[in-house]
This record gives sequence, C-alpha cells and structure tokens, in this order.
Amino acid sequence: MGIPTRTLKARLVTFKLEKWDIHDAPAYFLESCQKSLLSLEIQGKAFIDSNSDGDLALRSLKIKKKNVMGYCFPAIASSAFVFDEVHCYDEKLFGALLRFLEVVKAPILLMSASFLPWQKEAIKKTVGEPIEIISGSLEIEAQPRYRFNYKEEPDWSRVEQELSTGGKVLWVCNQVNTAIDVYRDAKARGLNAVLYHSRYRYEDRVKHHRDVVDGFKRNEPILAIATQVAEMSLDLSATLLVSQIADPAGLIQRLGRLNRRYYGRAKDALFYPDEKVGYPYSEKQLNDGLKLIDFFENEVCQRDLAQWLEDSDERGQPDTKSVLLEGTWRTYPTSLRKEGSNITVLLEQDLATIKSLPAKEIPRYTVPIPAKNYHSWDKYKFYPVAPTEIWSYSAELGAYEIKK
Repeated sequence: MGIPTRTLKARLVTFKLEKWDIHDAPAYFLESCQKSLLSLEIQGKAFIDSNSDGDLALRSLKIKKKNVMGYCFPAIASSAFVFDEVHCYDEKLFGALLRFLEVVKAPILLMSASFLPWQKEAIKKTVGEPIEIISGSLEIEAQPRYRFNYKEEPDWSRVEQELSTGGKVLWVCNQVNTAIDVYRDAKARGLNAVLYHSRYRYEDRVKHHRDVVDGFKRNEPILAIATQVAEMSLDLSATLLVSQIADPAGLIQRLGRLNRRYYGRAKDALFYPDEKVGYPYSEKQLNDGLKLIDFFENEVCQRDLAQWLEDSDERGQPDTKSVLLEGTWRTYPTSLRKEGSNITVLLEQDLATIKSLPAKEIPRYTVPIPAKNYHSWDKYKFYPVAPTEIWSYSAELGAYEIKK
C-alpha cells in the first residue's frame, strides 16, 4: 500500500527536525532536505512539459536548478515519454534520442508528420524489439489538399487576390531578414500582415504568436509572414501557402498548415527559390526540396508526400555519443545539437533595464542572432551584448541588423 506524498513529506520533515535544530544545521544538510522534498514533489506530478533537448538531457531531473537526479530517478523510471516533431532533430539530437531509446526502457511515443525511412530503420534497430507504427486515417490522408506552383519570383498578385476574397495566407521564409523584408513590402502594399519569427524577446514572441493564431480564427483576411517557427508551433489552416524552397521534411511541415481543416478541395501552394545557400539549408537540401515540388503535377494528398519520403534514398549519420552515459565521473553539461549559425545575445539598448533585474529574469530579454563578428563584443552575465550601432530592436520587427 502506498503512502500519500504529503504524509511522506510530513514524516520526513518531522524526522529531520527531531534530529537537528534547523537553525544550526549545516548547509549541505539543508540542501539535502530540500532535494528530498523536491524529489517527492516531482513524483506527484502527473505531467511535465519540456522540449526535446530537456527530456533527452534528463533535465526533468533538475528542479529549480538543483540537481536531484539520485532522488528523482524512481519518478523518471516509472514515467512515459512523448517526443514530438522528430523530423526537426539534427543528426546529433537524433543520435541522443537513439541513446535514450536504448537505455530508458519505458513507454515512449515518437511523433512526426514526416519520418524518413532511415530514421524509422534506426529506431527499430536501437529498440531491438517490434515497435508499433500508428498511421493516420487513410481517408483523411487520401484527400486532395494541395496544388503545387513554382516560380522564380513570389507571386504578389496571387496573394492579393486571395486576400481580396477573404482568404488566409501563410508565407514562410527561410531567414528572419527575408521575412522582415517581405513584411515591410506587404505593409507598403496596404495588406493586413502580421510577422512572426524567433528573433523576439520572450513577451513579444508570445504576443506575435497569439496575433497570428487569433488572426486566423477571425472572419477576415490575413497574411501571416513567418520563418521555420511556422513548421511546428502554429495550429492554423491557411487557404494559400507561399514558401521558399527548403528541405523536403520542412516543406511537408509547412504544407501541413495549408488546408489543414480541409475545405473540400485542393488549395494552392506557391514556391519560389532561396538564393542564400547554406543559410540554413545546404545546396543538396534545396535541390531535394525542388525535386519534391517538381515530382507532382496534379493535386497532392498527404499520402503522396509520405510515399515520396519513403521512396527517397536520403541517409543520415546520427551521432550517438553521450556525455551523460559515457562520461562516468567526467560528465559535464554540453549541447545536444550541432553548433548552429545563431548565438544568444542581449541587446545594448536593453542593458539599463536588465541590470536592474534579478538574474533569473535576464533570459526574457535574450534574442538569437546570426553568429558573426561577435567575439569583440562586451559581455554581461556571460551573454554577448549586441552594440546599438549594429543591432536594433522593435516590438513589431524584433531584432534586426542595421543596414549601412
């Protein structure tokens, strides 16, 4: 018979206080008490929400920045795990997922609209036992949802036509700067446009996300201009999609926001090229994305896209090295992703405000920007500080580089 958590807490505290005068207790003892209580608290949690990096790093074992791994392991061992958007994992993060599947024998659900064949093969091999594939409704997957159109330049006339009839347009760019330029162009044309990307302070990003989602719910035309954040975080149904060519998995995720509620017939998806090779997509990824678009001449359903992925010969090389599992006493914090092209910074224009805040509030003012020419910048609390003569910020546009 189990003992209620509250009873355990009460007994634990009573026992500790009987043995010690709390005011005279050494610091290490008080810390141990706190960790013990926190471990009991987490075992009572029915649900813990985290990102993939947090789960794979077992960050759920660290509560309020206090390492309680030894105390909380029973709660983790008896848990079930859900990993969503697996398609967006780079080879290092996907390798960490494979090690997690190898070591943690618990109920695990992996979710994605675009698993690649090599990913499914690697998962099956790692688990070492039969796995259940949960497919979507065959009827829904067979509904004709998309018509692909490719042009060398974005078709503004088609966008304006869609909006004039009350349509809802999602425009996805590959870089923040490109999205800002498209947004400025849309506003100059007098269109009802909203902008959403990752280069906002936390509060502003939440507001822009809400503006996009709420805008698509209202009975009026709207043009949402976004970056890759649209691939995962936006639950909406567009009547027209405009997108730069990206990698196949990314394009399929973007298409998942077009005709999502299904309007009874196929809707147009307009694609145009991205000349900035390597930011963030390689030439091969862009070529593969164009192959996907060129492959289909008629109306396309979700099953068609899944079959195209299954027939592709793309192979990945996941990095399964794990500091946590292989480092023994040398374990140390490290990144679960490949080093990217962005760094997290503070803006010089925010420093006066930031210096008056407690340390835990500082991350709310951080923004990711391209990692270039930052080594000579001043730092505050380990964050590089982007100079005002190079980087500016507005709640409307987010952080943007000043063009000279």
